[in-house]
Amino acid sequence: MKILFSFLPILILIYGCGTGRQFTVNPATDLKIDSTKVFDVETLFGKPEEVKTIDENNVSSKIHVYFYAQKPGYFSYVSMKNLELEFIKNTLNGYIYQNSFGEPNTNFTDTLKNIIEIGVSKKNDVLSVFGEPSGKTNLPTNLINYTLGLNTVKIVPEANDAWVYSLKYFEDVYSTPKPYYKFLIFFFNSDQKVIDKYYVSNITREVIKPKISEH
Repeated sequence: MKILFSFLPILILIYGCGTGRQFTVNPATDLKIDSTKVFDVETLFGKPEEVKTIDENNVSSKIHVYFYAQKPGYFSYVSMKNLELEFIKNTLNGYIYQNSFGEPNTNFTDTLKNIIEIGVSKKNDVLSVFGEPSGKTNLPTNLINYTLGLNTVKIVPEANDAWVYSLKYFEDVYSTPKPYYKFLIFFFNSDQKVIDKYYVSNITREVIKPKISEH
């Protein structure tokens, strides 16, 4: 399976001496879609490690990336934080955040995904099962396919917005880091009903305890 595109900056850091820049974020309070500006984010976190302009899906957007990875040793588990924000005309359109550093982390219990039914379940149902998502985005967006890889996810035209639950980390074997990841995305229509969902994972054993929903 191919490495997700947004893993590449982390791999570069891990193979080198750097670890990125440590940062702390609470997406639910620090990031407001349709309101937060680039200036607001840079006031909180400083300048991004990477900025990429994407013109796809009839959307011209800038993806700002912040990341931090724990320096690995042989056979070590490598924790990481990764925050990707999409801005359209200087305003936040979406964000995806992963954190595998202990508690709080962005892990989730993916075995519960079938509880959520397409065409039946609504946002409140997703919230009650999985808790607050670590990623949200308006649609259309370039953020989801930037994070997972070009054209990986086919977004249904009726989708109004999406919630993203995700986790990334590495295991370092003989100094060759192997990425592990899982993503669960729910797509909603304008009535807040789930109209599609997407799931992918290459994790076969849990090394990080999933967070427990407070709802």
